[in-house]
Amino acid sequence: MFKPLITLALLLGLNGPSHSDSVEKAWAAAGADSASTAVGLAAGLTELNPLGPIGAIVVKVAAMGYIGSLPEEDRSANYNLVSSFWGGAAVNNLCWLTGAGPACLLLGLGAGRWLWNSSEDERRTTLAVKQAAIAAAVSSPTD
Repeated sequence: MFKPLITLALLLGLNGPSHSDSVEKAWAAAGADSASTAVGLAAGLTELNPLGPIGAIVVKVAAMGYIGSLPEEDRSANYNLVSSFWGGAAVNNLCWLTGAGPACLLLGLGAGRWLWNSSEDERRTTLAVKQAAIAAAVSSPTD
């Protein structure tokens, strides 16, 4: 019972506001979701993702590849989005391992929201940089 809770604490520490590397957070959340799914399946829980565990991993890799191909100024918010989604899913999975039942859905949603909110400063900074670049481009004379 304590192993899932310890893993939950580690996940929240990895994805908390103390880390600024959004790529690292997104991969950590993807790994936590995949690993907690594998542990849940081994413990007899049922996978709800219609793609199955392998399909979910393929989608994660594809999403990370797509986000990596975006312009640099657009990557951070998207990495934070998938980090929040997969981190919340991992918390949900780990909660189910404790036997808490359907309340885990709410806990997973709450964790995902917390992870998203914890990246707000980073998203605001990125937005400010984008706005400054647009303002500079508009105000500079063209030849």
